[in-house]
Amino acid sequence: MAKTSKKEARAGVTEILALLRHAFPPAPSVHFLIALVTLRWLADARRDSLPLPCHLELPGCLEYHVPLTLHEDQLGHWFEAMFKQLEDANPTELNGLFSGLDFTSPRFKSDDDGRSLLMRAVEILWFKDRYQCSFDLMKEALAIARSCLVTGFSAPEFNTPASLCELAARLAQPQAGESVYDPACGTGQMLIHCEGTLKCSPKQVRLFGAEPHATAWTLAKVSALYHGFSSEHIGMSDSLQPENVLESDDGQRKFDVVIAHPPWGAKEWRAENPPPERHERFRRGMPPKNNGDYAYLLHMVASMKDDSGRMVAIVSSGVLSRGAQEGRIRMRLVKDDLVDAVIALPEKMFHGTPVGGAMLVMRRKRSTRNVLFIDARGFATGAGGKNTFSAQAIDWIAHACAARKSEPGVSALAAIDEIVEHGYSLSVSLYIRAEQENSSADIHAIRCRRKKLHDELGGINQQIDDLLDAVMSGDEKRARLTEPLR
Repeated sequence: MAKTSKKEARAGVTEILALLRHAFPPAPSVHFLIALVTLRWLADARRDSLPLPCHLELPGCLEYHVPLTLHEDQLGHWFEAMFKQLEDANPTELNGLFSGLDFTSPRFKSDDDGRSLLMRAVEILWFKDRYQCSFDLMKEALAIARSCLVTGFSAPEFNTPASLCELAARLAQPQAGESVYDPACGTGQMLIHCEGTLKCSPKQVRLFGAEPHATAWTLAKVSALYHGFSSEHIGMSDSLQPENVLESDDGQRKFDVVIAHPPWGAKEWRAENPPPERHERFRRGMPPKNNGDYAYLLHMVASMKDDSGRMVAIVSSGVLSRGAQEGRIRMRLVKDDLVDAVIALPEKMFHGTPVGGAMLVMRRKRSTRNVLFIDARGFATGAGGKNTFSAQAIDWIAHACAARKSEPGVSALAAIDEIVEHGYSLSVSLYIRAEQENSSADIHAIRCRRKKLHDELGGINQQIDDLLDAVMSGDEKRARLTEPLR
């Protein structure tokens, strides 16, 4: 049988999601979709002895053909039994992932043509082996599910653009044997993209993550498994709460690489007067209760290893310049020589919002006290109404960060004294403005030169016209002199 095309796979997944959305809210409909496609993927792998990118034990009762033989009254119970068996066989990878779904819910009841919603979904996924390549089906399901969550919850962090994930991974440069942690991992996009920078097997890098939203957490776990990573250490929790801080024998657990696209401006992330916590994540200052931006940043800083630790955070532009308590925290981060680079991002890069943002790079061990500022707003490439970074743009930014050189109008190295003069603001425009002004002066000079040349060209054209008129007049005179007399 010919391999299913990407277009056919996307159409099938979209059809199932549309059916589910008629019966369920956005989050449960996405959860059911991923459950159905995952079970189809695993049943397909067991039937044809296909190698999985991850290690999972598949129970013998997971027979591919079974759902095609069951009555609709039996179908929901079979799905629940299969998911329980899978979770029991793989507790570290799958525990709690799908067992809470109610496949016998009345919402799956028969429609006008007598078929239940679940029966129709099985027909689309299983009937006549319509989708032979389950890997393509899984890929499309994960992509569509992420987009649905962003739309349903106005949460851009659930689907970080691929070009930003790749850039963050290039800047962090995870190496074989290292640990990578995302304290607000959403659907797992930033964690998974670390694979692209590796020159080794994905399993040589250990992934850790936290995500409080159940459906986003499910997507993160399944995405990790689909790409060959273990999902054992991707937990469903709010990393900002002290009871959820990952621990080791000597206190808070530390990681080589910390990356995140946390939710911007998280409200009510802490109590009005929180008790002291033993991990001292907020020793540089307590972030405001109604904006968790710096809470995530300080948590990420505290999660870096003392020797090899580095972090990349996608933040709102306000993080770079807001004052009051956040300004004092930013001052301490600069004074502690943690801030390595600041990259201004273009507008319209994120799903669900037109605003731009910034990428903040920090390191424990730095060879210089200068901070590199890059204005990447001019590197955007339009695609489908959104902006993205091309592979060439990502290469340029990554190489600029590694070389740490100033490029007029695009990048600048700022000494700590200069940052102090600007009140510890990290707004990129403050440090690249001089180059921009020089560029404006150059443009003005070019325009003046262009006008002068245009005027000179006008004079030359007039001289040519005069000469042509003279030639034409001479020709007419000679023509009259040679005209025969009558």
